[in-house]
Amino acid sequence: MALTDRRLFTLGRKYKELQVQASAANNEKTVVGRKIMDELERRGTKEVRSDDGLKINRIQAEGTMVDDDAIMDLLTPKQLKKVTRRVLDHALLSQEIQAGRIDASVLQDNSTVTYNAPYINVTFGGD
Repeated sequence: MALTDRRLFTLGRKYKELQVQASAANNEKTVVGRKIMDELERRGTKEVRSDDGLKINRIQAEGTMVDDDAIMDLLTPKQLKKVTRRVLDHALLSQEIQAGRIDASVLQDNSTVTYNAPYINVTFGGD
């Protein structure tokens, strides 16, 4: 069923109104989330629970980027053979570091920890 221009423009106005409302709600959510985040940081905790089952968690993912080329340049040929196949094998590198055959500073000096933006997760009861 085709829409009349009038109906189409009515829907367009409604859509724009909903966009504005969503933007305002998102802005308010950001402000409330920042207040929660600040309070959890002030308390030095990542989780709080209420007696009625509400749970608030501060969640932040992290990852480590390793500069494989730099590490491979620093290893002796014997060490390199133990930790590589076609590319640097991080598990084998960790094993060699734990065994004391490669200095841990090689990995530390050539790795970067990156943090994703933290966010708030709120659940209630059986959520």
